[in-house]
Amino acid sequence: MYRTWSTLGLIAGWMVAALLAAPALFADQPEFILMSPQTAAQRTDLVIVDVREVYELAEELGYIDGALNISLGRILAEGLGGKIDKNSPVLMVCRTGVRSARAAARAKELGFDQVYSLDGGMAAWVAAGLEVKRAKAAGHSQSLPDANTFGIPCS
Repeated sequence: MYRTWSTLGLIAGWMVAALLAAPALFADQPEFILMSPQTAAQRTDLVIVDVREVYELAEELGYIDGALNISLGRILAEGLGGKIDKNSPVLMVCRTGVRSARAAARAKELGFDQVYSLDGGMAAWVAAGLEVKRAKAAGHSQSLPDANTFGIPCS
């Protein structure tokens, strides 16, 4: 019985230590802002970057008209390739908001000033009844414009 209580005490101690240390573990994470779909739909100054894979653009959620398609993997490996002005407000978008949060954090690390992640991703955008475009599913060949052809001022 004593051993059980001792073990439970040790586990509880580790849990408390982990909870106390958690804020320090994330203290160096670059800050970005979550933006609601409704707010994003009203902003005309945003550079929208859809970080999903090309095949996802043909799925039921579609994509936001005018968005660039730069996958999260590409952003993590190569950054944004100097294709977007670092002073432009950038909205990262994905399916549910997880990948876009990672992309937004990476953009902040790269020196972008105004970086946002779409709160709830395309799932929230569609749930809010906002307009979407749909890529053709045949071969997943149609994709959003790449940053190379979008005509955004480069930094």
